[in-house]
Amino acid sequence: AFPIRSNPLHRSQQNHHPEARLIMHYRTCFSAAVPSCAALVANRRRRPAVQLQSRCSNFEELYDRYADRLKKAAAPPKSCPHAASAFSVLEMSAACTEATMLRTHGRWKSVDAAGDGSVYIVGTNHISEVSVTRVQQMIRELQPTCLILEVCEERLLPFLCCPREHLVAWNTASLPLQSRTHESLYLPKQLRGVNVLVEQSPGSYLVSKEGLGGNSIGLAFRERKEIHGRHTGREYAPWGSIVRGTDEGDGWLKVPWIPEEFGLLEQFELDQMWVWALRQGSEVYAALDEFRSIHGSSAKEPLLLGLADVSISKQRGSSDPTRDALLARACAAAVILGHHSVLLVAGENHLDSVSRELLGLQEMELDSFGDREYGTNSSMTPVFISKRGVDSIFAYRHTLQDIMSPEDLQQSLREFEDSLLPTQQATCEF
Repeated sequence: AFPIRSNPLHRSQQNHHPEARLIMHYRTCFSAAVPSCAALVANRRRRPAVQLQSRCSNFEELYDRYADRLKKAAAPPKSCPHAASAFSVLEMSAACTEATMLRTHGRWKSVDAAGDGSVYIVGTNHISEVSVTRVQQMIRELQPTCLILEVCEERLLPFLCCPREHLVAWNTASLPLQSRTHESLYLPKQLRGVNVLVEQSPGSYLVSKEGLGGNSIGLAFRERKEIHGRHTGREYAPWGSIVRGTDEGDGWLKVPWIPEEFGLLEQFELDQMWVWALRQGSEVYAALDEFRSIHGSSAKEPLLLGLADVSISKQRGSSDPTRDALLARACAAAVILGHHSVLLVAGENHLDSVSRELLGLQEMELDSFGDREYGTNSSMTPVFISKRGVDSIFAYRHTLQDIMSPEDLQQSLREFEDSLLPTQQATCEF
């Protein structure tokens, strides 16, 4: 059950602000962490700053750069299944970007209270700039007094209390700027005693499957002259295709690395990593910033922020049904507390199931919310933070900004990681 009456964040009869208990707990953790961060900055050895160069920075750039190329690689003659899979993921993510907003209006009740209101669910693509703009626009138009986020309590300190630019610096500190390239790759001329490269003309070879059997899609390129040294980027020559290279005279064909023909999947995966690192939580930060901005310091109604995701340490995968149940229960609880306009910001894949949960909750009392079978997470409750708590979150951000710049943080992390690398042992030269 969702224990509103026993939730310390809502004991309004107390003289002090009860939500400060939660914030003070995080203040203790934060105060302990800040000196450690500052110590990392002191007396460090600086390295030249790494520039981002040409990596994608959001989903829209990722789609524009790779959709057509992946689609082409997935089609004949290459018919690459890896490219087909990547293209399918891109298309599904694009559909998430176009997700509509759902509104559920109704009446939710507990044993001794009830409330009427509307819950608006804005579905997002977590790495999309368009989704960020839509979230900001919805908050400005709807002016909700309660904002529910797909964030758990465990992420309050390292996530919401951290300045966005610092989070990006941390996430990108160890990412490479360029995918791997090679001067050349290799193909074996024989496999299992069968000729798989049949010379058609000088330097031109047919990739032949005749005599091999099986259902493989092609002949894998090797990074070195070893049968088991397959290229980690899953590069291969399709059966029946023509490859051009130099016969090394030792049973191997040396094929020059051509950027237009090789490295597509590795480039795509690296750009995916960069986009996730740069955009992680962008819609959450934007929503909280906009929510606080539109109400300002003189809000006429009490404001409420809800962190309503299952804790990362207790999640049973991204499809854990308790996540949708908890998001819905948080929204219903906010309405019962008197908020007539509640906005939930969550991934597009949560929209339909959360909406169904909200409709189902109208048929039962609040104290019965925990009766449904969701496993060990069924008793989990969201965390609500009032405006004073939200102000504390922003105060912590400013504190960290004053102590350390994003560049300092990134540099310190890189040097710490360098210190973990094994040191080179001196060797006898003679």
